[in-house]
Amino acid sequence: MGYRGHVIAYPWRLGFGRCRLSSFDHWERLTMRSVVLPVLAALGLSGCAELTELYCSGADGYRLGERVAARGGAFSAVEQDIAACNATASPLNAERARAGWQAGRAAYCTPSNAFDLGVERRVIGSICSPAERAVMERSYRSGRLAGDIRRDIRDLRHRQSEIRSQLAALSKDQQAERARLLAELLRLDLRRDRLDRRLWLLSLR
Repeated sequence: MGYRGHVIAYPWRLGFGRCRLSSFDHWERLTMRSVVLPVLAALGLSGCAELTELYCSGADGYRLGERVAARGGAFSAVEQDIAACNATASPLNAERARAGWQAGRAAYCTPSNAFDLGVERRVIGSICSPAERAVMERSYRSGRLAGDIRRDIRDLRHRQSEIRSQLAALSKDQQAERARLLAELLRLDLRRDRLDRRLWLLSLR
């Protein structure tokens, strides 16, 4: 799954005033700043109005609603984009946008997604009902634990890589240091095996 989190209609400075297109994700904002806006400036355009028109002309209401819900965003964020696009020559279909948001919400408020949110240490969005959140909570906790275990495994791999580099740099007469490093490498291998098993058990829940 791509970038997720709470989506609100927060303004972002473009250098040409302030625009409010809440469904843009982080990377799309960077693209707009680094690619689209310089082109608009070169053309002598005002920026915000042209950016909104450009966005709305290629937007699909269903996909917009779906992607906002997939990040845990409320439908009010979609409504703001609908209002912005309805002021252009490319209005959005509100019914399709709501249908997409509902589909995205249904996929978001699931135990499997809760696990992913836990791994990424993101909070569960308020778009899920109390009953749905109660079902998601166990998977969310498992995801948090799995994320911690994965980080520990990455740290162990990094340390093992360092040890192998140190072993390669040892001279033949440094046998005591070689034995110490090999013993540490073995301990790390055993710890990784235990963590891998815990991670596997978590995936079965």
